[in-house]
Amino acid sequence: FIAAIKMNFGSDYWSYSVIYNKSLDLYSSVSDIISSRGGIIGSGLYVISFILKLFTQYLGWDSMLENNLIFIVVSIFSTCIVFRQIRKNSLNFEWSIAVYFFMGYFMIANNILKQQVAMALIMISYDYLIEKKYVRYILICFLACLFHSTALIPSIVFPIIGLIKLNDKVIKIISGVCIGIMALLPYSIKFFSNITFLVDEKYIDNFTSYSNSLVGRIYVIGSLVVYIYIFSVCYKNRGNILGKYDK
Repeated sequence: FIAAIKMNFGSDYWSYSVIYNKSLDLYSSVSDIISSRGGIIGSGLYVISFILKLFTQYLGWDSMLENNLIFIVVSIFSTCIVFRQIRKNSLNFEWSIAVYFFMGYFMIANNILKQQVAMALIMISYDYLIEKKYVRYILICFLACLFHSTALIPSIVFPIIGLIKLNDKVIKIISGVCIGIMALLPYSIKFFSNITFLVDEKYIDNFTSYSNSLVGRIYVIGSLVVYIYIFSVCYKNRGNILGKYDK
């Protein structure tokens, strides 16, 4: 419903709206999209938008709802996957859903469609990795990369993390590093931008300017406090968490 009625919501709304509503004007075929985009990686949303627009044009459907159809389709797809994965893997379904909505992940996801689909697919791939179905894992990760190239990072990191034995010491180290990165976000984002080819410069500029503003600093501090609280709750229940993943 939120995806259906959104209008000029979020900094990327118009970018995705143009990708969908102008897809038939900008491209003549799927192969044209791939060649124009410089390859298949990252072209997934453009292809889906093109196919959806062809379908609605065939039906003669033209309305405000249809203009937002790409947001609706992506939201339904990703939200259903998130709920399924939370129910399947979380020790506390209600708590996890609350974190998903009230920490802003749901609203942010509706503003980053390409990343949203990629992250949803990565969540599915995690199951195949745990079940040691490696061919399926690779295929799903590849599909995720079709929507956003940064999906390559968790695709590589997940198997590596699986080799690390989870214990109190490891949890403290990883959590300390993550909290440190969060606390130094304006500086850490510049560092990571210099060592990766996967991040577009425009994202770094936008994030840096936001992080240096007053509202950005308040958000970072507030998020840091909430993350520390979530970590403390998880750490108190680490016995249950470790027991689940030791299985």
